[in-house]
Amino acid sequence: MPLRPLPIVPLWHRVHLDLMGPYYRVTPRNNCYCIVAVDSWSKYPEVGALPDRRAATVQTWFWQNWICRYGAPKEVLTDQGREFGGKLDKLLRNQGIKHLHTSGYQPQSNGQAERIVGALLDSIRKLVEDKQSDWDMQIHQAAYAYHAS
Repeated sequence: MPLRPLPIVPLWHRVHLDLMGPYYRVTPRNNCYCIVAVDSWSKYPEVGALPDRRAATVQTWFWQNWICRYGAPKEVLTDQGREFGGKLDKLLRNQGIKHLHTSGYQPQSNGQAERIVGALLDSIRKLVEDKQSDWDMQIHQAAYAYHAS
């Protein structure tokens, strides 16, 4: 069955959420995963570094770094990873947020988040060529550069 595009929605309506890693080395702050949330309409990214990919860790990050800053979106689109179930599912239900899932083994169906993750990782690599253990301290600068361009 061919992929169908999602309808265009207004600002802050749909958030694409993706987790990548483990990347580089574990940092002195014990981080080895990069999480990205992207507004579907504006393409505005919010990024973070995580020590693991547990659903509870993802849930806490999404609550603190998206919902508490911008409010609850109407929809969140994720892949089918276990890190996007459990406690994150419970948070989304409690906030009245519809949880959309991509097709299995089709990362391009969450293309907005995937493209931004790729662009951010390229930026992070350039920012930390000599100090790869500090990538988690550079991701916000990389997100700023992406958003400003």
